[in-house]
Amino acid sequence: MSSNINIGFILAAGRGTRMRELTEACPKPLIQVKGKALIDYNVERLLAAHIKTIYVNLFYKGDMIRTHLEKNYPHVDFHFIEDYMPGLETGGGVFQILPELTQQAPDGFFVLNSDMVLEESTPLSLERLQQHWNPQEMDVLLLFQPVEMLYPQGQDGNYFLENNLPRRQKPNERNIPFLFAGTQILHPRAFRNAPQGPFSLRDIYDQAEKQHKLGYVIHQKRLFHVGTPEAVKIAEKLL
Repeated sequence: MSSNINIGFILAAGRGTRMRELTEACPKPLIQVKGKALIDYNVERLLAAHIKTIYVNLFYKGDMIRTHLEKNYPHVDFHFIEDYMPGLETGGGVFQILPELTQQAPDGFFVLNSDMVLEESTPLSLERLQQHWNPQEMDVLLLFQPVEMLYPQGQDGNYFLENNLPRRQKPNERNIPFLFAGTQILHPRAFRNAPQGPFSLRDIYDQAEKQHKLGYVIHQKRLFHVGTPEAVKIAEKLL
């Protein structure tokens, strides 16, 4: 079953401390790979899937991100949200405007990390997620990346598949075949037990997993997780 998803949300508020000196003057989403800002790769993924209403949460050097996006994508309907406190984390960043998202996207909305660069397949990754999405049966639908096609290489995953059901890793487990690829569809009801203030979207995934409302789609091409200066160099070389 598929559902028409027409709202996207890009997480862009983080400090990006693992980027070290690269983020002293530039927010992580604006770090460039092959002459393009990281956030641009994800804006263009949404546009390629015909999604032109995009929410972006901001905190660290947020004015630079806002200016960049408004200049480069003047025809996109951006909604910029200033996180009301530092360290709101991924879940809190989305939850702070859940009433508006529920009104605009009652059957679900895309959420993308701003530090993942994906090689696209046909159909596109967002189209495949949308085709697989069943808002009657799912609260969360995650895009999974096989670790053998993940760069930098040598990273472990965080999800197993057991009887065709996703299971997040437990402490001390290793050799995990799939990594959450920073792309998902969330239904507003996935936040029904969410707290006020900081929390991770992982809490939402865990709740959906326990209730058998967590779905997945496997990405079929390479993914570059650009989270460190070394990862920037690898992506520059291989893309």
